Amino acid sequence: DILAAAVAAAVRVYIHLSKHPYMTEMEQLENQMATMTPEEAREARERLEEKLRREEKREKERSGEEAKAAAGAKGASDGEQEGGNKVDPDPNGIKLAKTEDPLGDAKKMVNTLLVGAPNHLGSHLLAYKVDLCRALASREIPLSLALE
Repeated sequence: DILAAAVAAAVRVYIHLSKHPYMTEMEQLENQMATMTPEEAREARERLEEKLRREEKREKERSGEEAKAAAGAKGASDGEQEGGNKVDPDPNGIKLAKTEDPLGDAKKMVNTLLVGAPNHLGSHLLAYKVDLCRALASREIPLSLALE
């Protein structure tokens, strides 16, 4: 039931993303800039841009080292490390967090969960929660009924 637990956790993350969409640090700063003075906003933007440049440089160095290690590994094919394990192109899940329809993705995953673990009560509870969130998001049911 490790797979069922992993899918359930992913569904919970997608539900959270439906209420709190993923925002980059730059988007968060732009939202906060309304309360800052122009000088504070400029300084904050410069600090963030410098931080992002350092992180990008560090990531390029890290990926270059991984590529060299993978190329030097005996028998490793493209995109694989020694031992046959594939390299995750998105280890922090940033691309997954930028989904356009988190509740749609959650629905797909919960359907898979219901097929794989039909006798597990948690699967059905998650399916209900996803359907409720989808109905509230599309205003199919009034909020007052959902809170009762």
